[in-house]
Amino acid sequence: MHKRMLLPLAVALSSSAASAANSVDLAVTGRIMPAACSISLSSSEYAFGEIKSSDLNIDSNTAGRTTDHDLGIICSTPTHIAIQATDNRSGTALDTHFSLFGLGLDSQGNSIGAYQLITMDTELDGSLGYGTRSDDGGATWNYDTNVLSTAPSSIFSWNKTANGANPEPFVSLTQVLRAHLILSPMEDLDITQEIPLDGSATLELFYL
Repeated sequence: MHKRMLLPLAVALSSSAASAANSVDLAVTGRIMPAACSISLSSSEYAFGEIKSSDLNIDSNTAGRTTDHDLGIICSTPTHIAIQATDNRSGTALDTHFSLFGLGLDSQGNSIGAYQLITMDTELDGSLGYGTRSDDGGATWNYDTNVLSTAPSSIFSWNKTANGANPEPFVSLTQVLRAHLILSPMEDLDITQEIPLDGSATLELFYL
């Protein structure tokens, strides 16, 4: 039965081919879509409120105040990704250490202080996560770190293996991003007038 059905079709194709052109064009289409990730913070402002000048140490830095917000990253597929932190007040931190972000200057041009951005309680796809940082744009990685860096070549990523240096792909990340405030000594500041804290940083996704 099947042979009888196929024979007329073969004849019809042969007949059609006899009157067809000598060539035919075809197109191969489609799209290869890159993985798409998005980053979010529960609040973009780390507010420390009013700090009395009398609470500052006279001749040493004053540290200890912290504020926490939730940071999340969601990707469409498992993705190797990192974040790069840019200090928008570069050059105003009280020290040049890589972990210190600037708070701006007082009216006399003195450094107000600095803050650190510290990651905590990381979960990758529901599992415990660990921070890892590269200081050479991703060529090498240093495991077990939770402090973001202001260095231009520094990027921060994550993995699920303690003491495992290399980043691992993930779909979802949740963690606490803490701002740890460090204020300059009172004797180094112009406290005759109000000093606004003016820290600003940008966290940018970096695809590996």
